[in-house]
Amino acid sequence: MKTDVKSKPQLFDSLEELKESSEQEHADKNSSAITLWWLNLKYETRILVVTASISAGVWLFDSLIDYLFFYDLSFWDTFLFAIPAPEVFTRIMIVFTFILFSLIFTNILLGYRDTQVNLKQINEELENRVLRRTEKFIKSNNKLQLETVERKRAQEKLKQKAEFNELVAGISSRMININSSDIEDEIKSALRWISEFKDIERAYTFEYTQGIGKIRELIEWHDEDVKSIEKLISETGGNYLSRFISGIMDREIYKVNSLSEIPEDGEDELLFAKMHELQSVLVLPVKFLGQTSRFIILESLVKEKKWSEDTINSLSIVSEIFINALERKSNEEALKKSEIKFRTLFEELPIGLYRTTASGKILEANDALVKILGFKSKKALLSSNVSKMYINPEDREEFCRILLEKEIIHEFEFPVKTKDGRTIIVQDTARLVKDEKNGLEYFEGNMRIVKSSEKSSSKINLTEFVN
Repeated sequence: MKTDVKSKPQLFDSLEELKESSEQEHADKNSSAITLWWLNLKYETRILVVTASISAGVWLFDSLIDYLFFYDLSFWDTFLFAIPAPEVFTRIMIVFTFILFSLIFTNILLGYRDTQVNLKQINEELENRVLRRTEKFIKSNNKLQLETVERKRAQEKLKQKAEFNELVAGISSRMININSSDIEDEIKSALRWISEFKDIERAYTFEYTQGIGKIRELIEWHDEDVKSIEKLISETGGNYLSRFISGIMDREIYKVNSLSEIPEDGEDELLFAKMHELQSVLVLPVKFLGQTSRFIILESLVKEKKWSEDTINSLSIVSEIFINALERKSNEEALKKSEIKFRTLFEELPIGLYRTTASGKILEANDALVKILGFKSKKALLSSNVSKMYINPEDREEFCRILLEKEIIHEFEFPVKTKDGRTIIVQDTARLVKDEKNGLEYFEGNMRIVKSSEKSSSKINLTEFVN
């Protein structure tokens, strides 16, 4: 009968378990020494004992047959070979043959068992190898997947960084080329682009004067369903915001990724976060001429944000762009005011003011000079040459010589023929203005009448003109 290969190890295990249970049972019941002896025998020894027992049984059975049916002898004579020699030889050969076949069969069984054990060990080794290789493959696969995920994250991070840098470059380019009157609108648009890119709900910038505690020039962008900073300040007075800003003036950067990062004793910070309903915030103080003059604040109201160093560095560049643009706007506005003030002074001052080239071409003149020289309009005066108004050409030459030598001349008097035909004596104070290359650019000065051919002499207090 075939023995199931898979059942052999289970059979051995069952015998071992039977051995252990039997030993325990017979030990408890004082079992016989023969039973314990049998249970302690190895599997091979048990097979040999069974084979020897069967051979002895065959011998006894054959002797009993001879005693009963073939020979008139006692049983023991039959058992002890008291029979004819051929019968003894035959019996011995039968027993020997049985023993031989028993040994062969025993060896076959032992070889089969050893083969099964070896196969089991080989299978176990193969299974272990497969398990080890599978485990190694799984680890390698997990590592590869992790590296793939990390690589994708790094690529996504680099992509976002490149896109944000491109956004910053676009903002910078637009700020350089934009008119000063459109700068605030452009900053508001830039705040919107940054907020949408970073997925935040509110962004704003303002100028803060520390001594006064005043917030001014507020520019902001916010989602439609989010309250504006301007409205918050108008409703509360903005004192909480001034206290918060005063507390972080000396910091390079103020960032809160999560509200749990705010210390419990930071009352102004906690109040600021509560009033603005914050989840996360980034504040960038911008310094100008070594002093903090403006702040840029980005607020997330829906979810917590992690403000990375790359984001902070890029936003620092944006903040510098903003303040440069606003300073340019402020300077241009101040220049315009100065120009208006100068133009008003130039036009309304009751003294003749002018700028001319060395050849006598009139570059600038005010209305008072137009009246002094008898012209009907400034346009007519600017189209003429001052050298032709001198009655004595030597006076013009002397005037230019002194200016070229000393670069300034005081109260130089000479007669002039006006456009309306009058002869007047004027007093001229002027200076030489040089260009960037230290060459002559123009003469500028003031002129007043000291004597006229008319009965009334027009005199005006002399005021030195400064550009």
